[in-house]
This record gives sequence, C-alpha cells and structure tokens, in this order.
Amino acid sequence: MKALVFGAGGLVGQEAVRAFVADGWLVAGPPHGAADIADAGSVRAAFDAAGGIPDAVVNCAAASNVDACERDEAAAWRANALGPRILAAECVRRGVPSFVHVSTDYVFDRADETPEEPIGAADGAEFVAPANAYGRTKLAGELAVVAEFRRAAPGVRHSLVRTSRLFGAGRDTIADVVVRMRAADPGAALRFHSGEAEAATSARWLARAIVALASGATSGERGGVEHVVCATAPDERSKTAYVRTVLKIAAELGVIPPEAAGNVAEVGDDGTAMRGERAFRPRGSVLLPTAAFSNPPDWKDEMRDCLAGKFRVGVASSRTHCSDGGGAMA
Repeated sequence: MKALVFGAGGLVGQEAVRAFVADGWLVAGPPHGAADIADAGSVRAAFDAAGGIPDAVVNCAAASNVDACERDEAAAWRANALGPRILAAECVRRGVPSFVHVSTDYVFDRADETPEEPIGAADGAEFVAPANAYGRTKLAGELAVVAEFRRAAPGVRHSLVRTSRLFGAGRDTIADVVVRMRAADPGAALRFHSGEAEAATSARWLARAIVALASGATSGERGGVEHVVCATAPDERSKTAYVRTVLKIAAELGVIPPEAAGNVAEVGDDGTAMRGERAFRPRGSVLLPTAAFSNPPDWKDEMRDCLAGKFRVGVASSRTHCSDGGGAMA
C-alpha cells in the first residue's frame, strides 16, 4: 500500500507519515516547497514522481495561520480552496481509491446560547457560519472536493476530516508557547477570552484516524464527512480552561514550577472580538466525533505525552512520546 501525503512537513503531515509507516505503508511526501497544490502542473509532477497510482492521497497542506489568512484572504483562498480542488480533480482523473482532506471546526460558529454543545457531522448545517477568512476558505475547499468527487468512478472515495485545537510534536502551538513563557517567567501575564469553545486534538490521534480512513474506515461507500477530536470535558473547552489545564499538566511533569501554573486571567466571554489585526474566532465550534472515532483518547493524556517528549521529561505511559520536529503547521 502506498500513500502520497501533501503537507508532509507540517504538524499533521509529520504525524501522518509516521502513522502510515507504522501501519506498513510506503509513503511519498513532496519536501516543503517542492509541490504547490494550487498549481495543477506541480500537482501532476508530484503524482508522477511518486510512481504509479497511490492507494491513498492525503492533503494536510493548508494556510492555517488564522490572522495571516485574514490579512491576505486571496492567498488563503489559493491554498485552502483552489489547492484542494486541484488535488481532488487529479485524484478523480487518476482513479486514486482514497482521498483524505483535512479541514477544520472553523467552518462552524455556534453563536447561540449553548456554544459549548458539540456539533455533529450529520446535523451541523445550521451552524455552518465561518467567522473569518480561514473558515471561509476551508469551507470553500470542502465544497470543491465534494464537487470534484461527484464525477468519480465507483470505488473511488473521499473523506473530509474536520478537527480542532491541534497540538503535537511537529511545531509549537499555543500550548507550547504558554509553557515556554511560564518556564522562562513563572509570573508572566496570560490573558485569554473565556469563549472560543473547542475540543482539543492531538495530531497523533488525528494521524491514526487519517490512516484508518485511507484504509476504508469511512461513513459510507463513497466516503463523507468525519469529525476527529480527542475527548474534552465541557469545562475544558474554553480557551482559558484549555490553557489552565495545559499549565497544570506542565507543572505536574516538572516542566514549570507549581506556582507558574496559576494566574491565567479571563477577559470576557466573547470569543469573536476583533483585537487589532486579530481575526474573529467562533464563539463555539465543538465537534462531536463521528461513529468511527467515537472512542477517542483523552486530550490530557495526549498532551502529557507530548509535553513530556518535547521537554524530555520521563513519564510512565503506554504511548510513544512525541518528539520534536520542524516544519510549518499544515
């Protein structure tokens, strides 16, 4: 079995490559900058270089800096909407059996009175309301993939995988940033909005789901939409609660002193407030895992392993620790 992974150098892509290899797949992944998914000729060249028709193609490439997308929506559109359309069209043209496209919870905004209630893949249409350019362009990418696969031959399937609040070994996310800040200065001021409700997800768990989907574990014969997140309790879903829990775990591991785990201030409950050049965020976009991934690991266990690996702290676990890695987030 062979997989072709675009965005293989990013946060999700690195974990996907490791997961495919661990499952016995051969993996090809164009080096960072070697393939432009928004250029049809570049995409064809990447397929040709991989040799033959892969059993699965995975798109982990994206413009994922939310604020940068807001400042340059045209560039975000090229990466998040045009690129997925070109990849999907090439998969359909070549008859690739499985295409897995990674998307985001930011296509939603549950801006009602229950922002922390989960949104299902099958019944979430009423909450499709992107609050920013990142969400709009990722939604356009989803729609483009679906449109291309309407003309696919029988036996060719696609999976749209929505996920949220990612962390992992491939690059520093907000979790690593706040831990490093408090390690350097235990009294460093941290202020977050109490809104922005999401489920946390390790890139490692998402990668395992990607391999399963590439192998055929989809919601239907032709594929469909999947929600993949880690188990996240209701009182852990706000941005402030997430950061507080990350710091608590870091203190338990000895990465930061105990006194550095506190003093995370809330600055209101509106997660969509524009602050300078900062894009609007959804007030609530908690994903309900789909059936194939309805027994996920607890995000705190995944975070513990990841921080232990990054900061080289010994911790008893049945899991393999995350290791440091470079590359931009995909």
